[in-house]
Amino acid sequence: MKPLLLALALAAALGAHDLTLRVEYAQPAVLLYAVYGGNEPVTDADVSIFSPQNPDSPYQTGVTDLAGIFAFAPAGAGQWRVVVDDGYGHRAEQSVPVDWAATASAGAASGARSTADKAILGVSIIFGLTGMLLWFQSRRAGRAG
Repeated sequence: MKPLLLALALAAALGAHDLTLRVEYAQPAVLLYAVYGGNEPVTDADVSIFSPQNPDSPYQTGVTDLAGIFAFAPAGAGQWRVVVDDGYGHRAEQSVPVDWAATASAGAASGARSTADKAILGVSIIFGLTGMLLWFQSRRAGRAG
């Protein structure tokens, strides 16, 4: 029974340190988030970016920052290959599709709003509702007096 529990605990510990990549598009850059087990940032990991036009020679190299982030600006559309290696036996390789025309049209089609747009909309709604409330209160006060 103890060997089984030990094996399960070891598997859980190893799984908690899997290196995974999350990709975010922020045209003209692609942001890579390298994390262990879903939330611990992979800091100072070696990153190699390979372009679709030259898949054997790195297009760009560098290291992740303290938050586990690395950004690169692809020179064109296609399937970019990303390799992140922490030097301690954890490695992730992922294909990153880049097509700015499709990304821009998908964002426009979904009606995506920036954070500033959302903030302005929220403040406008608050002011509008406050104005209507004060107007109704002034009408009631005028009838009562």
